[in-house]
Amino acid sequence: MIDLVGWIASALFISSYLVRPALLRRMQVLGALTWTGYGILLHSTPLIVANLLFVLAIGHAVWRGRPGRPDSAVS
Repeated sequence: MIDLVGWIASALFISSYLVRPALLRRMQVLGALTWTGYGILLHSTPLIVANLLFVLAIGHAVWRGRPGRPDSAVS
């Protein structure tokens, strides 16, 4: 069962490179959350922390890129 979660996380991560850019962030978040779950099942702190940081980084990038935000202009 634990290996299945890892395979699903891998498939989500890899397939994120095959989708339209609009879906990319969602696929990456879903993959990172699945990797986090896999890390929890394995009791792997590095895997959990790394993927939670990845989710936060994606969230920050999405928030900064939202139209209407003062800092959303491209330099």
